[in-house]
Amino acid sequence: MSKNKPKAINEISQSDWEKTPESVKRLVSNLVERIERLEQQYEELKAENQELKAENQLLKERLKQNSKNSSKPPSQYQGKGFKVKEKKRVQKKRGGQPGHEGHERKLYPIEECQRVEEY
Repeated sequence: MSKNKPKAINEISQSDWEKTPESVKRLVSNLVERIERLEQQYEELKAENQELKAENQLLKERLKQNSKNSSKPPSQYQGKGFKVKEKKRVQKKRGGQPGHEGHERKLYPIEECQRVEEY
């Protein structure tokens, strides 16, 4: 390690590298190795990101499809359609409820009628 100069450090001359203390050489070598590993990781993540972007684009295009712009029939389209609202179940019976004032036609008094017929 004392004679080997890291490949990424071409700016340091051979004479300067030989004058450098061993502890500094180890530190520089470790840092160069770490930089190379991080650059490799970066390239891998960059490639993965490109793949995810392509998949994301396909998903967005698929979400934009409906029965008008694809071969899917409307019955299979599960878009933002209307939801059927469920009716609330109530315990009351149909018709007028107890305590409600009725709306009915008032009867004429018998005195105002011309005739009364019984059926």
